[in-house]
Amino acid sequence: MSLYGRNEPCPCGSGKKYKKCCMSKEQNMSDTPITNLREAAQKVIVTNPAVPTHDSAKGIRELCLAQLEQVSIYLRRQHKKDSVIETICNDLVELADDPENKFISVWKDIFEMKGLSDQQIALQVPGLRELVRTGEKLSSQERILLKQLMESNLDEYLMLSDVETMDYGAMLVLTELCYSIIKAGVPENKKIDSVTVYVGSGHRLDSWNLTYEPKLLVLNEASAETEHYIHMEWIPLDEFEHEYESFVHKLHGLSEESKKALATVLYQEKKMESAPQDKVSYTGLVNYFTGLIEQEFRVLISQHNGESTIKRRMWKEICDYIKVNDIPYISDSMINVYERMMEIYPIRNKISHGEFISLEEYLLVKNISLDMQLLDFISWAKIHYEDVAIN
Repeated sequence: MSLYGRNEPCPCGSGKKYKKCCMSKEQNMSDTPITNLREAAQKVIVTNPAVPTHDSAKGIRELCLAQLEQVSIYLRRQHKKDSVIETICNDLVELADDPENKFISVWKDIFEMKGLSDQQIALQVPGLRELVRTGEKLSSQERILLKQLMESNLDEYLMLSDVETMDYGAMLVLTELCYSIIKAGVPENKKIDSVTVYVGSGHRLDSWNLTYEPKLLVLNEASAETEHYIHMEWIPLDEFEHEYESFVHKLHGLSEESKKALATVLYQEKKMESAPQDKVSYTGLVNYFTGLIEQEFRVLISQHNGESTIKRRMWKEICDYIKVNDIPYISDSMINVYERMMEIYPIRNKISHGEFISLEEYLLVKNISLDMQLLDFISWAKIHYEDVAIN
């Protein structure tokens, strides 16, 4: 099974979606799949390696920092090597669980890749154990942080679906956060309570702050193995980009213009929260919502009808069409979609006449669009018709 989402950019670099490019070729070769992630990773590393600055031969800590560097390098590349990223993140989770044995295992793999025989590798093991003993290790808190953040990265792959795309930006921030905290060091006798992460535009880790629990850890073998959840507080420094990113992966079936409009609505809504409500009109915000819903339905209905051009259907015409036609993911996913669209209809007409729109009317439109998932279902339906057109 491919590690690429159907709607991700194709890893071949064509610029097309994976499903429109190499997916069918990969399916035709399904009789000889690469099922071993390490094998897949090695095939990529040989041709385009991510070279870290840390020397993993110096011990567990340097191996950890080197592998975190590699994940960051691969995540920053335009064409992501998901099999490699997932393999290294898995390695780091295993390193957090069992540092000594994982360090030796990694170096056995490296020696094997270099062509050493089993007998020659066995001769290297005593030296590896000495490196483990004398080299710099990870503190118990660093191991807990490492495992939690790398498992968060791996969750992106576990939750990958055909209606969403990977949030590589968030993965990059978590990886660089983990690297910078471990490089700075967490004392063995302190317990991390929370991490505040400040994120700049372009998925840039700006800064971070650790909060420790007031009690010091008792340094014994049992406490070192005790895991706890470290609370993460994510603070975006670019609020508009944060709003945009919240939709770009979840609603990627919508047009780019629609996603920008959504980000604009929610960004402006936050700015208006402190304004006196009796002096605020939500006409502009509702107009964004109704405009993008109208346009997305025009495209969707044209796809449903197999039309070569997008017809300019107005709101009432769209409602009437939905009432008598079954559209995948719309008719069978949203209860009373026709009635919900008709609830918005008079509010939309008030906008066209330049009338005042109240907060209550805005919240009704927003609730139907987002909380009731109308826009989710439109996005899924458009992706469905893209797939139908391909097949």
